[in-house]
Amino acid sequence: MTEDETFRPIGPPPKRWKLFAPVLALLALALGLFAFWFHVGRGAGTALDAWVEREKALGRVWTCGERSIAGFPFRLEITCNDARFTRTQGDAPVARGSLGNVTVVTQIYQPDLALVFFEGPLRLEGRRDGDVLDLQWSSFRGSLRGRPGAPVRISFEAAGLDGTLRNAGGVIDRFTAEKFEAHLRRDPERFETERAYDLAMKAVAFSSGLLEETARGGGAAGFEATLILTRAEPLSGAGFAVEAERWRKEGGRLLVSDIRFAKGDRRLQASGELGLDDAHRPEGRIEVALTGFADLMKGLNANPQLGLLLGLRRGEGGVQQIKLPLRAERGMLAVGPLALFPLPPLY
Repeated sequence: MTEDETFRPIGPPPKRWKLFAPVLALLALALGLFAFWFHVGRGAGTALDAWVEREKALGRVWTCGERSIAGFPFRLEITCNDARFTRTQGDAPVARGSLGNVTVVTQIYQPDLALVFFEGPLRLEGRRDGDVLDLQWSSFRGSLRGRPGAPVRISFEAAGLDGTLRNAGGVIDRFTAEKFEAHLRRDPERFETERAYDLAMKAVAFSSGLLEETARGGGAAGFEATLILTRAEPLSGAGFAVEAERWRKEGGRLLVSDIRFAKGDRRLQASGELGLDDAHRPEGRIEVALTGFADLMKGLNANPQLGLLLGLRRGEGGVQQIKLPLRAERGMLAVGPLALFPLPPLY
């Protein structure tokens, strides 16, 4: 064997950079993901600033004691600490509010779904000195599917609610609820033709001092409502008066599919349809059935003709149910032909 044969290379020398290729690729992926997350976060911050400016122009001022953006790499979490709200009319504030923290969470690969988490306490102060609502909870969260200007579904769920309503004279009411939830979604059958949204609300184990005075006994109350709102534009940001007037001009209607209230042996059930007339007053018809309100029924039963008119029904223990065909028209609330009281404009 010659010397040349002994030291002849078998093949080309190994390229060592190939050994680091997986690491370099992973690093490039991480840098790209960070750049994308930073771009999305920056865009979200810019969009939030623009929304705050639009709200300010409409007389609604939102501020954060401190705002932060986190959640890298797959989530985007925007937190507003010490959130505050002021509603102004001209240069004068007409309402104020404060909240502990608000956190909005989205997945960067699912930007059309946002989860919102609220930390209490919530305080709302009205125009008059001393008008205050204080509210606390054990958990409170919401969700938004779709875009803010065109939501597909909005939901809120709260548990352990505990609130107090005050005015300058002192406490008006104290109330609690084991659970409350509200859901708004596009009506699958009527959205395309009527821009209709379904609204469902439910309160479990609700108690209130004012409610106890009205319907004594029976313990905590329960409430459920199923409604349909046509010609709706949720989260338009236009303000109640502007949005209500648009809704009225477009012929919007509130369809009360079913409302149920229960407190002990007392029951209330209602259904009907409402809108707004040219003077911005409620107009429409609601059918209400009351069961177990003995004091009210005894008074009405003293007049047989009135009882017949309102459809009083008797059970084994006397009068058990009353039906009230409520009508709102020409600025008056009436039961059958009997006018009860005037209805003021809503805006």
